[in-house]
Amino acid sequence: MQDVYSYDMEQSRGLTGNNIVTVLMEEKRISLQEASDYVGIHCNHLLDTYLRARKQLSQSLGPEATLFIYSIGQWMIGNLV
Repeated sequence: MQDVYSYDMEQSRGLTGNNIVTVLMEEKRISLQEASDYVGIHCNHLLDTYLRARKQLSQSLGPEATLFIYSIGQWMIGNLV
């Protein structure tokens, strides 16, 4: 999702080669809007998968693993903030 937010700044500086939006536009021959929508849909899918999996975690993993997995969710939120 970060690539969607940074795309405008990166393209204005000619730095889009590693941006997923540019890669999708070129690979799938789609518009900027379609690539952005694609990234949003994919991110929602990944988030849903993460949340479902987190609910099914066993406490037997231990506190360190539980904290690590929780922190991954916080990292995703931090990118959006």
